[in-house]
Amino acid sequence: MKNIKFNLTKFLFILTFFVFHVSLLSRFNINEFNISNVISSIKYLTSDELEGRLCGEEGNILAQKYILNKFKENSLLPYNLKYLQDFNVFYPKKIEGQPYLTITNKSNNIIKSFEYNRDFKDTFLNFRANNISFSKEDTVSFNSSALAAKTSTGEKVVFISTSMDNFDFRSSFDYNSTFDLYVNVSPKTFEEIKVAYENEYNINCFFPYIAEETTVNNVVGVIKGSNSSLSPLVLTAHFDHLGVDLDGNIYRGALDNASGISFLLELASFLSSLPTPDRDIIFVALNAEEFGLLGSSSFANENKNTLQGAKVINFDMIGSDDGIPITLMTGENEEFKSGLLDSLISYCKNNKIAYLIENKDSSDHASFLNNGIDSVTINDGDVSKIHTKYDTLEYISESAINRAFLVAISQIYNYAYNPLTLLLLENTSLIILGLILFLLFILLLMIDDKNAKKVK
Repeated sequence: MKNIKFNLTKFLFILTFFVFHVSLLSRFNINEFNISNVISSIKYLTSDELEGRLCGEEGNILAQKYILNKFKENSLLPYNLKYLQDFNVFYPKKIEGQPYLTITNKSNNIIKSFEYNRDFKDTFLNFRANNISFSKEDTVSFNSSALAAKTSTGEKVVFISTSMDNFDFRSSFDYNSTFDLYVNVSPKTFEEIKVAYENEYNINCFFPYIAEETTVNNVVGVIKGSNSSLSPLVLTAHFDHLGVDLDGNIYRGALDNASGISFLLELASFLSSLPTPDRDIIFVALNAEEFGLLGSSSFANENKNTLQGAKVINFDMIGSDDGIPITLMTGENEEFKSGLLDSLISYCKNNKIAYLIENKDSSDHASFLNNGIDSVTINDGDVSKIHTKYDTLEYISESAINRAFLVAISQIYNYAYNPLTLLLLENTSLIILGLILFLLFILLLMIDDKNAKKVK
C-alpha cells in the first residue's frame, strides 16, 4: 500500500512535470503580437520605393515579395502546393505624354487650355479610352453637375463638376465601369465647357494611361491544423493601393490597406508560434481589391468547394479609433445569417467595445459571402483620408491596432483552437502547475522519508 502511494505520487509528479515543461517551452516560444512590427511593415509598404502598390506595377510586386518572405519566415506552408495564386486584370498603365484638357475651334486652333490638378484631373476610375474629343455633333447630355458625351466613334466620357478639395481623392479603378473615361473638373471649368459646347467648339481631353491586361497574384500560406478535414479558418487582407498620380503624388494607403496587411502578417507570426490549431488556418494576402475585389473573387471562386463551412475574417483599414467605433462589415444581403458576425457582436458587447454594423459589399468579405461562405470584415471605418495623398503612417493609431487584435483573436481562438491548449499557455496556469509540481515534490520527499524511517 505504501509503495502504491509512493508510485502514484511519483507518477503524478512526472506527469505534472511533463505538462509543465511542455507548457513552459510553448509559452516561451510564443511570438507575442507586437504592434511595433505592424507599424514597421506599414512603414515599408507605404515607402517611396513601393510607389503606392498599384496592382500591375513594380511597387505592387515588391509588396508581394515582402509578404511572401514574411509567410516563409513564419513557416507558413504553401496552399495547394503554391504560395502564389495568379489571375488576370486590366490595370491603368502609364504611357508617354502630358495630360490636357483644351477647347478648340473648327480649325483646330486652341481657344482655351486648362491646367491639370487645378482645373481638371483624372478620377482614375477607367481608361478604356484615354483621348476624347466631342462637340455639338456628338451625343451629349447635361445636368447641374455633370455632362456625359458619346463620340461618333463610340467612346463614352463623363465630366464631373467637383470642388478642388476633391481633386485629391483618387477612385478605385474599374475596367468594367459604364463610361470609358471619367474626368473631374472644377465648377468654373465645367461652366466654360458648357459655353464652349453651345458655341460649337470642340472639347478635347487626354490622359497618358492605357488599360492593359496583365497577370497578378494573391499570396497564400497555411498553418496546418491537427484535423485538416475540418472547415478552415481564413484570414485575409488586401495589399494593393492606387499608385502615383500624374503630378508625382504617392497614394501611400497607410490605413487603406497597408494597415490591414501588416496586421495580417503579425497575426501570422503570432499564430505560427502557438501549438497546432484544431483546423487549418489559411492566410490570404489579396491583390486587386481596388480594382473591384478581383483578388478575393478569384480566390473564393477557385476554392469555393473546399471553403464551404469556413469562417473568413477580413482586415481592411485597421488603425484609426479617434472617436470611431470598430466596424463589423457584412454583406448587403441581410438574409444571410452570419454566425461569425453574431459571435463578434457578442464579444464586443461583453467587453464593452463600441461597435457598429455595416451591410456593404465594399470590401473583400463580399466575394466570400457571394459564394455562401461566412465572412466579416473588421474595419475602423475612418474614411476622412483614404484614397488621398494624406493617408500616411503618421495617422495610424496603435490603440486601434490593439483593439482590432483583441476582437479578432477572440474569434480565432474560439474557432480554431482547443480551449485546454490555450489554458495551458496562460501565465496563471503555469503558476498553478508550478505550485502543484512543488507540492508533489514535497509529498514525495515526505513519503520517502517516512518509508525510510519505518525500514530502520
